[in-house]
Amino acid sequence: MVHATPYPWPYDGSLTPAKTALVLVAAQQAYAGLDPTGRVRGACVTLRQATERAGVGLVLVRLGRTAATPARIPGIPVVGSSPWACLPGCEPDSSTLVADAPALDGFYGTGLDAALWGRGIT
Repeated sequence: MVHATPYPWPYDGSLTPAKTALVLVAAQQAYAGLDPTGRVRGACVTLRQATERAGVGLVLVRLGRTAATPARIPGIPVVGSSPWACLPGCEPDSSTLVADAPALDGFYGTGLDAALWGRGIT
């Protein structure tokens, strides 16, 4: 339990793998060049493996330019292009919840909140 303001975390006092998920945002080829050392990719893969061992869910938020993406947001890869693809080791599998975001927010316009609640992830 972490005592915090405005409420403790986890808010219900229970941290269970079935109700928990790791959210990886933009673990995609387009952003790999921002980390030439590869440490971020390595950390993403390590975190993914740790969540699998712990029985914690994985949520991938892929940023992808669509007709809904505001023109003022540069650098988002086009959906389906090779830069849009997930980094090796971070690809979704059948248990992965994927939210394809048309901009920089994984919750806006994606249904992610409803999908998390639907899976009992609090």
